[in-house]
Amino acid sequence: MDFRNTKPLVCLILGMFVLSCASSSDDGVNPMASYYFESQGLAQTSIDSTLNFVHKYNDYVFNCPGSQSDAHYHPTMSNICAALDSFGCKLVGWNSNVTITINENSLASSR
Repeated sequence: MDFRNTKPLVCLILGMFVLSCASSSDDGVNPMASYYFESQGLAQTSIDSTLNFVHKYNDYVFNCPGSQSDAHYHPTMSNICAALDSFGCKLVGWNSNVTITINENSLASSR
């Protein structure tokens, strides 16, 4: 079997493979925009859903420090604080660990 003429075919296949990997790794969606969009409805969910979102968002921001300079960062934080406030909670710290203070009297009256 003569493989001398297969070199262009092998190069073409490798090139297509590299391009398909590169295009599938970035689908063009800004994660911060997605988090912002999701944060807009937090007050209409449960406290558990809101806390799950807060931890998911905190993990992303912690692992991608540049995300704090994104235009969606502060509006998302405002939505988080407003949602927590609607459940009688207050966000008192934001770093690698989220600290949340819960006003139990407010939670008891909402049950």
